[in-house]
Formats: sequence, structure tokens, C-alpha cells
Amino acid sequence: MTHVSKRPESRFDWFIPIVGAGNHIGTLKAEYSQTFENLRKIVNFAEESGYYSMLIPTRFANGLFESEELLAENWTTGTALAAVQ
Repeated sequence: MTHVSKRPESRFDWFIPIVGAGNHIGTLKAEYSQTFENLRKIVNFAEESGYYSMLIPTRFANGLFESEELLAENWTTGTALAAVQ
């Protein structure tokens, strides 16, 4: 008799868009603002939906949109979001 081990359950992560977000790739302006309140809603949604963990960029640069677009600093933002959960 062959022993078949059970596969581990899949785990999925959710991305926290500290540089803004949008529905379309390649846009120069963020379609969704990265205010703390919007980021908190994203984190709450992911947590309520059962995602395993949150991914947050580890760089302090806005390489996705025009340089005038806002950017949430990653360490402070991640810490603050964790504190309100």
C-alpha cells in the first residue's frame, strides 16, 4: 500500500498598492488614491476574504506613475495598517 501525503492547503496573498492603483496597466495617473483610508479598506477586504498575508512594496519610489503622484511610505504605512486591524 502506497502512502499518499495530503497536499498543503493553498495560501494566497493580497497586494497593498502604496503607489496607487488602477484598472488598466500603463496609465500615467493612479485611478485610485492611496490615502490611508483607502488602503485600510483594501486590507480589511483582504482579511475578511481570507487571504493569508499582505504584500507591500519595499522600495520608496514611485516607478508606476508620474512623479507628481502621491506615494505612501512603505514602513510607516504598513505599521499603521497593522495597528488598526
